[in-house]
Amino acid sequence: MPFSSHPPDTCYNFSARYCDSPKYWYKGFLSLQSSIDAAIIEVVANHSVWEEMKSIAGVRMKSRSVIYSITLEYSYFMITIVMCFSSFMYFLSMNVVRERKKLKVLMKTMGLQDIAFWLSWSLLYAVYVLILSCLLTALVVQEAFYVSSFPAVLLLFFLYGLACIHMVFMLCSLLRTSKLAGSMGFLITFLFGCLSLAVLIENLPEPLKWFLGLFCPFAFNAGIAKVWGIISESYFLFSTYIMLIFDSVLYMLLAMYFDKVLPGKYGIPHPAFFCLKPSYWMRSRRGCPGEGPHSARSPEEPPGDDVEPVPTEFMGKEAIRLNNIKKAYKKKDKKTEALRGLSLNIYEGQITALLGHSGAGKTTLLNVLSGLTLPSEGSATIYDYKLSEIGDREEIREMIGICPQFNVQFEVLTVKENLRTFAEIKGIKSREVEREVQTILELLDISNVQDTQAEKLSGGQKRKLSIGIAMLGSPQVLLLDEPTAGLDPLSRHQVWSLLKEQRAGRVILFSTQFMDEADILADRKAFISHGRLKCVGSSLFLKKKWGIGYHLRYLLHESCNVESVTSLVKQHIPNVIFSGHSQYELRYKLPLENVNKFPDLFRGLDSCSDWGIINYGVSMTTLEDVFLRLEEEATLGQEGSLLLSGTGKATVSGAALWRQQVSAMAWVHFLKLKGSELELNAVTAGGMIFTLVRISYFRLGFSWPRVFTLVSCSLKSYRFTILCHMEAVNCFPVLVNIISNALLRALNSTIDNPRFWDYFVSFYLIYMLLLFPGFPPHFAMGYLQDYKTGARAQLRVSGLFPSAYWCGQALVDLPLCWLLLFSMFGLQFVMGALGYGVSIVLFIYLISFIFRKGWNCDFWSFILIVVSIWLDNVIFSHSRKEGKAVNVPTSIFQPYIHSVGFIFLLRYLEIKYGRTVLRKDPVFSTDAPQYSRLIFLPPACFQKSVIIVSNLCKEYKTKKAGSVFKKKKKMATKNISFCVNKGEVLGLLGPNGAGKSTAIKMIAGEMTPTAGQVLLQKREGVTCCLQDHLGHCPQEDPLWPDLTVHQHLQVYAAVKGVRKEDTAAAVNRIVNALELQDYLKKSARKLSAGITRKLCFAMCMLGNPAVLLLDEPSTGMDPKGQRCVWKMIRAALKTKETGAILTTHYMEEAEAVCDRVAILVAGQLRCIGSIQYLKSKFGKGYLLEIKVKDPESTDLLHTEVLRIFPSAARQERFPSLLVYKVPMEDALPLSQSFSKLEEGKSKGRWLFEKVEHRLVIFSSISISPQPSRTSASRSTASL
Repeated sequence: MPFSSHPPDTCYNFSARYCDSPKYWYKGFLSLQSSIDAAIIEVVANHSVWEEMKSIAGVRMKSRSVIYSITLEYSYFMITIVMCFSSFMYFLSMNVVRERKKLKVLMKTMGLQDIAFWLSWSLLYAVYVLILSCLLTALVVQEAFYVSSFPAVLLLFFLYGLACIHMVFMLCSLLRTSKLAGSMGFLITFLFGCLSLAVLIENLPEPLKWFLGLFCPFAFNAGIAKVWGIISESYFLFSTYIMLIFDSVLYMLLAMYFDKVLPGKYGIPHPAFFCLKPSYWMRSRRGCPGEGPHSARSPEEPPGDDVEPVPTEFMGKEAIRLNNIKKAYKKKDKKTEALRGLSLNIYEGQITALLGHSGAGKTTLLNVLSGLTLPSEGSATIYDYKLSEIGDREEIREMIGICPQFNVQFEVLTVKENLRTFAEIKGIKSREVEREVQTILELLDISNVQDTQAEKLSGGQKRKLSIGIAMLGSPQVLLLDEPTAGLDPLSRHQVWSLLKEQRAGRVILFSTQFMDEADILADRKAFISHGRLKCVGSSLFLKKKWGIGYHLRYLLHESCNVESVTSLVKQHIPNVIFSGHSQYELRYKLPLENVNKFPDLFRGLDSCSDWGIINYGVSMTTLEDVFLRLEEEATLGQEGSLLLSGTGKATVSGAALWRQQVSAMAWVHFLKLKGSELELNAVTAGGMIFTLVRISYFRLGFSWPRVFTLVSCSLKSYRFTILCHMEAVNCFPVLVNIISNALLRALNSTIDNPRFWDYFVSFYLIYMLLLFPGFPPHFAMGYLQDYKTGARAQLRVSGLFPSAYWCGQALVDLPLCWLLLFSMFGLQFVMGALGYGVSIVLFIYLISFIFRKGWNCDFWSFILIVVSIWLDNVIFSHSRKEGKAVNVPTSIFQPYIHSVGFIFLLRYLEIKYGRTVLRKDPVFSTDAPQYSRLIFLPPACFQKSVIIVSNLCKEYKTKKAGSVFKKKKKMATKNISFCVNKGEVLGLLGPNGAGKSTAIKMIAGEMTPTAGQVLLQKREGVTCCLQDHLGHCPQEDPLWPDLTVHQHLQVYAAVKGVRKEDTAAAVNRIVNALELQDYLKKSARKLSAGITRKLCFAMCMLGNPAVLLLDEPSTGMDPKGQRCVWKMIRAALKTKETGAILTTHYMEEAEAVCDRVAILVAGQLRCIGSIQYLKSKFGKGYLLEIKVKDPESTDLLHTEVLRIFPSAARQERFPSLLVYKVPMEDALPLSQSFSKLEEGKSKGRWLFEKVEHRLVIFSSISISPQPSRTSASRSTASL
């Protein structure tokens, strides 16, 4: 049989061994083979194929790569190689979006140029790309690119990686979230990588190739094809380099453009065609900043009785002028006005505080002044530079320092490196950077942590670092947004002292929620309410105008007659207001207009020492009282009393409670799954990609689809051409045999074409098999999220059964697994696959329990899909080789055996790693010793106390610096002992790291004590062997981000045993008391910090617990919200059956809520007692403030004050305000002091004065030496 042959006579390849394949043509082997095949086909199929077999032509190829162009391996290689930088793109998008959201705009206000920001990221990741490019080139050159040089391929990889980096920049500027940017980058890379495979086969027009080359994956694959020699020679490799460079530059320019046009939450957007305006390229510079503005002054804040006149020494020193500032935010059809026509002048040489409720507009105003956003209306100037002018904004940035609400630092850098970096961004000269950094470290007392990474700092230390960054370069204007949030009192005082020292010649404007901070630090206070300015003035002016007077406190003996004391006070001051009575104290409010009667009252009290009055003290109205007066606070007395109206109602217990908790956990898990819809879609998309590759493998790996593709069943004439590479020695005989087999099957088959349904079923089954492993991590690993957020611990403290938690999860997870299995196997899953759904869910529960600190769900989805593909290949290949049948009974019963084993393992892990259970679990019940860490005693053992803490110690083992194996011990608490009586609130005060939160966690059972015991009272009438639940408000917010406020409250009501019919009433009482009505339908992720804390406190108070553990519950709240929380705490203790422990940094909160206070320093209990007892024992004296009538007579008044109080020390140096610290021995007796002060006031020497007894206790105790054994025993014995 003659065969046409196109291969040349000369063999072209690397060696002679590749020239064996043509011998089949020249020796007659193929003619004999085709004749025998044609004869067999004619006998079997009764059809002659001689003409078809004679038409076979052979082509021997010279290029190595052609063999790959028609195989899956080539396509798989091209797709894999184009995705080589996907991991870098994903992590880069996460880092860039995170830094662009917070740091970039802030660094830009410090002087950072846009091109510097983007190039810094580009240069950093270019190094990573270069390293990876070298590795990839070394791998592929020897395997695939024999005829290509190493530098050519390396340059191709490097330019493609650089283009991918810049494409991520463009996507991050265009899109909001990192996940969206990363997913879009992956999608573009994959789609255009696949598109390049399709179009490279065809001869496309050159313009279309250049257009598609604007997408770097297409350009890169074109370069790979050129290296491999697939596409035509006209498409030079050099043109690929040019295209990738052009793509990189284009992506970078687009990234900068979108960054200016769509800056996001922070930043001022530019017009769409800003780059076409001449003003953008040629900015006009102002000649002199001082000309003009003073002649056209903006109006001062609204004049009237609510504004204190500015002292004469500050007239003409207006540094910041705000004129009718308005700011509105539009979201869909809703418009929110943050600022409503605010006008205010801020003066150089003064510290000005912005006060107001949460959402009043304080942060918005600071953002406007710092250039982070533009006002909707109005004008603002800083030292006569207009914020609305681009050129002026550049000048303003050089003179301001900003400390936003969030912490500003690079987490991976140390404290010193952060300061150096921001100093260079601010343009400080290189030779002065080190000196400036050392100065900031010393001023803020953070030299001891200068070599510590920022991510390892405590919250207070991070806040100090943010303040230090703001103060770098000695800016003339300091804008600080709640600078001392999270600092302990000692650190706060350090910051206050620093700001006071830096006040001269500067403008310092800060916002705060702490009224004491504004009172002590600020010279002027501006109250903002709902975007409007309500009043401006000094503390003395505001307290005089809106204050309620003085607070009088008595420290009582048990034998004191309260009615006699009250009648004595009313005898001298008839309109006195009774404010509270506890076991140790009696409190009154004395009106300010009766100050002249104070001396007579104090003389009367001094003469009644035998009435059981140990001592007494006074303090004036605080700014919190002023704040509440300005906010017109509604009384919460009725709501607070309603809170306990359902105390007597029985709660659910036993099996009914278990069922209720299971339902609640199932509902929570379903809502969490509903909120993760996008992640589940991502798994679906991932499974689809894997399936496409898998289907391609089956189509190319088996011959049955190829039969119908090669020839059809119709009797048509075919001509065949076979192409063989020189390396494949037996290529020609194999291809001829394939043609023969295809002709025989086509002629001997009764099927015209494979049905579409067969393709669909095969595709669907493979897709579901690959998709199934990706879902369990998302709907069966909710425990990981609950553990990280603290929700699991909060549920446990609230009385949740461990078995109810897992059963509630399974109640949702199992139907989803079964639904997937049913969709794959139909009715067969009932017998064969039903058990696999149970076993896979329980297996994932075990994984989530063991690796609760590990990876996220996306990682596990990817791992399980890859593992399933690998196992599928291994099992399929093994079974095909062995030819063994599957044992059906074994495969059916195996998953049920696994499930039983997994349940016992889950129970073991819950017992081993779980914490103290407050109720006896009906499923996971155990007598293991770790469930008895807390000792619960019956009510008879408690006459007065609900909590007894005895010698509580906690020791940590931390790695020693410079050593891998050695560990050092750190004592968090040292032999703490105290008790909490019924109806009492015990406050735990102390600086950061004192051990307050550690003690709370040990009492709650969340942390195992090294030594000591915690004794808790059993509840009256409770049939369970343990306390049913605790009211615990932790420092961290244990919330589910996608659940609303109302859903959180409903879940915790169910967990704590509130009956379903009583849940709505209980939730409504707490919602009304805490004023959460407007936030019920908001998800937790959208709540502000103050509302989030309110929600945590509300969850703690549900169910009327007998023991309350409150860890800084009012942090982040405005004074109004704090008062709501304080009143609810006092209302909860009215029954005299509840005890509470409250941790706080602030003496004001302790005074408002606590009956007794215990102060912890370095893990040790230093003192314990009532507020008045601590003031008497540790108070350093009184603070005297005098408003001067005539500033010129300041020296004479100073002499008069020293005559009255010889040891008084002057604190402030303002002509119109005199501030003194008066020692205790000079101030007592108070009757004589007030008498002398009223005499000076009546003679017109000063306008009014303020006398306040302040307790400066943290600094005096924390700097004192360690207590001796005697003092320690005294403090313990005083319990």
